[in-house]
Amino acid sequence: MRRAAETAGWALDRVRGDHFVFKKAGVHHNLSIPDHRELKEALMRRLVRDMGLSVDEFLKRAKK
Repeated sequence: MRRAAETAGWALDRVRGDHFVFKKAGVHHNLSIPDHRELKEALMRRLVRDMGLSVDEFLKRAKK
């Protein structure tokens, strides 16, 4: 999940507890990704949408 965010242009800003907080130039919100082994499907979809990616784009970036 973190790798896909970084390849989509998001930069790690800080780590807060068990969450990685990313920022991206030109985007007015942060992206907070939990550092958990498993994430529920709804949370995964929301994070992918917040990154500005489609599911297919996310899967391609996550495999790299």
